[in-house]
Amino acid sequence: MKIPKPEVEQRVIEYTLTRSKRKTIAIYVRDGIADVRAPLKTSKAEIEKFVSSKEEWIIKNIANSKEHTERKKNFTLNYSSRILVLGNEYPITAKSGVKAGFDVHQKLFYMPPDMNSEQIKSACIQVYRMHAKQVLTEKVLDFAKKMNIMLGDSFCPIAVKINGAVTRWGSCSSKKRLNFSWRLMMADEDLVDYVVVHELSHIAEMNHSKRFWAIVGKVLPDYKKRQLRLKELQKKLNTEDWNENPEHEQEQEQKNPQEHRYHYADYKTILSPKNGMNLYRGCTHGCIYCDSRSVCYQMKHDFENIEVKRNAAVILEGQLLRKRSPCMIGTGAMCDPYIHLEEEFQLTRQCLEIIEKHQFGAAVQTKSARILRDLDILKAINAKTKCVVQMTLTTFNEELCRIIEPNVSTTAERVKVLEVLRDEGIPTVVWLSPILPFINDNEENLRGILNYCIRAKVRGIICFGFGTTMREGSRDYFYRKLDEHFPGLKQKYIQTFGNSYECRSPNDARLMSIFNTTCRQHGILYKTDEVFAYMYQFKSETGQLSLFETENYL
Repeated sequence: MKIPKPEVEQRVIEYTLTRSKRKTIAIYVRDGIADVRAPLKTSKAEIEKFVSSKEEWIIKNIANSKEHTERKKNFTLNYSSRILVLGNEYPITAKSGVKAGFDVHQKLFYMPPDMNSEQIKSACIQVYRMHAKQVLTEKVLDFAKKMNIMLGDSFCPIAVKINGAVTRWGSCSSKKRLNFSWRLMMADEDLVDYVVVHELSHIAEMNHSKRFWAIVGKVLPDYKKRQLRLKELQKKLNTEDWNENPEHEQEQEQKNPQEHRYHYADYKTILSPKNGMNLYRGCTHGCIYCDSRSVCYQMKHDFENIEVKRNAAVILEGQLLRKRSPCMIGTGAMCDPYIHLEEEFQLTRQCLEIIEKHQFGAAVQTKSARILRDLDILKAINAKTKCVVQMTLTTFNEELCRIIEPNVSTTAERVKVLEVLRDEGIPTVVWLSPILPFINDNEENLRGILNYCIRAKVRGIICFGFGTTMREGSRDYFYRKLDEHFPGLKQKYIQTFGNSYECRSPNDARLMSIFNTTCRQHGILYKTDEVFAYMYQFKSETGQLSLFETENYL
């Protein structure tokens, strides 16, 4: 009698199949589905045989994937959640009057109150993206120099872009464009370094050959350990739903149609002898009268190609620690600290945090409403010592403002900033300069701006007279813009002022009389020496110490 053989359960593995020019068969399991990738000419029988040989592995990973999917569904963020920033956990904390960000000193991730889970997640991702742009660009440049990898004519990458990739930490295109996922900002710095070195190595070797790994190993001998740790982090993130709006990238492009150019520069000091600092060199506000375009300032790059001072906050802190006594620190005298790139790099915010930490004072000059992002720090500085915000106002006419100051907050928006600062008890000063002859040098414009100042209760107004200045570099740009927006006016300037540095309005005397009288009537400081003395007089428990009296302590 024959004993029948036991029946073996035949399990059917369902999978999707994708053919391409690849050379080997591979299996990926995502969201509970097996995805088989195979070469174009591989037979169906070979594929079935390969899938069958990996049956146990596939079943196990499908089960794990389904578990991860279920955990993802239950993933939420709230004000008690803790999230990773460069390997460190930060609690999410509600903070009024600020945009989302994180404080490395207080070790917290802050954002406005009354946000739901999706809004909190969206705000976190936005901060991760901004931080990723700064951190990864700096690391790419640092490691490119160490590895002696030239990108074009310099060590600067053709492009470092941040994307929302889920399965790839980074990539390098054939055109040497480096892409990194913002999720990399959750990894600790050792892992970030590994991904940067990995992608930079692809510039030399566009494969994973022995030569490629030799390049990586020369810089990071322990790269295999870092690989394993990165895989563990990936497993953790697979259980968290950080998926973005799929239209995010397109929306970002629509909001920022102009990609702002920048490059890094190394400096040993940040502060000038009189304790002023310019964190950026160049500007993207596009003001037609900008004196900083002048050749005398020796910018060796396009004015719109912004020079970003590397490690500015670290250098500033070192200089402040070497001072015998605290004093006022000024910024924005030459280049606005709140240009478009500040949204990504946050150099100004970082430096203000250092100023507040060491109990110095701050005098910040800008044309941008972006300053309100840092309202929390400005208030903290003013509570401990003194903070003065200086806002430039040149025209009462909003349409004219958009012509002569095209890429920055309008006058009305700046006035709203002054009113917010007024309500928060932060003193303000207005720069009434420059006033362009034959354009806005009229009584209506002056009285409109003065009324704004009265309403905002500014402490002082700086006015050097009604007119503008022009030198080589700035004059050429100004005249081009006159031809573009005010045809025929360039000839009038040339006939009236020639090549003079100072171009005083024919209405100067009358306008100065109105200005002086109005300021006296409303108790506004208007003599320039008195306004500057007020701004830079530092308040401390032991008395007052002027910024200028501390300049030799550097």
